[in-house]
Amino acid sequence: MPNDYFMIFSALKEIKEKILPAKINKIAMPFKDTVILTLYSGGSGAHKLLLSCSAESPRIHLTKGSFENPETPFTFTMALRKHLGGGTVFDITTEKYDRTVYLEISASTEMKDCSRFKLTLEIAGRQSNLLLLNAENKILNAVKTNTLDSAQERKILPGLGYQPPKNDKIYIDDGEKLKALIDNHEGGDYASLIASKVSGTSKKTAAYIVSLANESKSGVLSALKDFNDNINGGSVNPCIQKENGKLLDFFPMQYGSGDFEFYGANECIDLFYSDRGSSSSLESMRNQQIKAVETLLGKCIKKITTLRETIAKQPEMESYKLCGDLITANMFKLKGGETIMKAESFYDENCTVSVPLEQNLSPAQNAQKYYKKYAKLRTAINESGRRIKEAASLSEYYEGVLHFIESAENVNELKEIQDELNQGTGHRAQDTGTDKGRKKKQEIKAKVNFEVIDGFTVIYGKNNIQNEYVTGKEAKPSDLWFHVLNKPGAHLVIKCEGKTPSESVVKKAAELTAKLSKAGGKTAVVYTQRKNLKKPPGSRPGYFIYTEHKEIIVVV
Repeated sequence: MPNDYFMIFSALKEIKEKILPAKINKIAMPFKDTVILTLYSGGSGAHKLLLSCSAESPRIHLTKGSFENPETPFTFTMALRKHLGGGTVFDITTEKYDRTVYLEISASTEMKDCSRFKLTLEIAGRQSNLLLLNAENKILNAVKTNTLDSAQERKILPGLGYQPPKNDKIYIDDGEKLKALIDNHEGGDYASLIASKVSGTSKKTAAYIVSLANESKSGVLSALKDFNDNINGGSVNPCIQKENGKLLDFFPMQYGSGDFEFYGANECIDLFYSDRGSSSSLESMRNQQIKAVETLLGKCIKKITTLRETIAKQPEMESYKLCGDLITANMFKLKGGETIMKAESFYDENCTVSVPLEQNLSPAQNAQKYYKKYAKLRTAINESGRRIKEAASLSEYYEGVLHFIESAENVNELKEIQDELNQGTGHRAQDTGTDKGRKKKQEIKAKVNFEVIDGFTVIYGKNNIQNEYVTGKEAKPSDLWFHVLNKPGAHLVIKCEGKTPSESVVKKAAELTAKLSKAGGKTAVVYTQRKNLKKPPGSRPGYFIYTEHKEIIVVV
């Protein structure tokens, strides 16, 4: 995307014209690489200015987004609040045709003197950074620092003088150097040449400039000059490129043909990154949760396999008892010191059984050893049956959670699932002995989804937390409750309110239940009145049992 100098220049021009000078009312850092300044302008009110040095999406623009702040502020946050709190942003400048941005700020020091600061954003991919400089251009703090013995040429440490990133490229307004560059180029690919050699120019901007020129070298030079004049003169029309409803890119003006929507430069950047951030955050959180739950599910499956192997040892258990019984029955024949005893089987007179003995143990001790092995294995086998049921139930629960994760439509739904998993795994704040170190258990507020079917309000959940709330809190005793048979999925409730739903309403509700569940083809859906449901004490969120029900088959 052309988040290059020219798009940044267009956004900064809007900010300067719209809100500067502006008082800093609030400083926040929702992420370790992102600063949000809440600014107040006498002419246009409050605005939020976002500065990010994220490696994936470094940028600066006004934003309408809402962000949650961490409980403990970052060190850089505290430095900004100390030096810039209550200050005034009076100008925004850049390095010439480069993506280094300076917020010029005046603020009162601890001695009540007025001092100047620069909040500096370097937009340079993985090398992007946010720094706070004082009036002498010395570094007060930075998001990313290095060490004096670092191999990097630029040293970034508090107390050192600031040096902007090195820029050896040609400026777009340097006509002589541009002419020499173009005249000496024989490859014909002017777009790649401009993108690599002309400061502040992205590949797509370079391609657009070349598209405005004829194939002559003089045409390329003329297009470069015209483009720069248009940007500096404000002849821009910022836009977002879309395809099938998806935001693809943003530009300071329409680059070529396609589906474009036009906004201000700041709004274009904000809309694009909000959309991309929501999608990437959703998929990132989804993948993390899937990986975590699949690990837990794998442990359950492995546990069931191990327990079944234990149950399969029942013949071995019986052989231990037989050996102990044979030693006891033939103890009078043993003198001690034998390594093996041969005796007739209790079950077949023509069969001789060889029983290994430990030479250093007496006959009675050998018998007791076999009885202990028998008792130990018998206990393990008896316990294995119960534990397999528990593991199978837990495995079924995790499969349901996976279904809910895969079908989640937004980050909030995944956060509810994460809250459920955190409670289930017993994650707690470390007790430091102070109120600050203790986290009080917060009641989870679940979202209720609803639709209207032939005049009846239908509510349902999309995860266990929502299912718990729909069934446990919202449903009345006379309401009809639906769930697919023996599969994870949504709890759906028809709010009857004294009326009896028709067969058509019941069928449509059952079809919706099946669609919201891990089912396909012909699906059995059970339904009953809420009063027939019971939640076992200590059971997981969304788990209820029913005493009577009806069943309907639907096709999804």
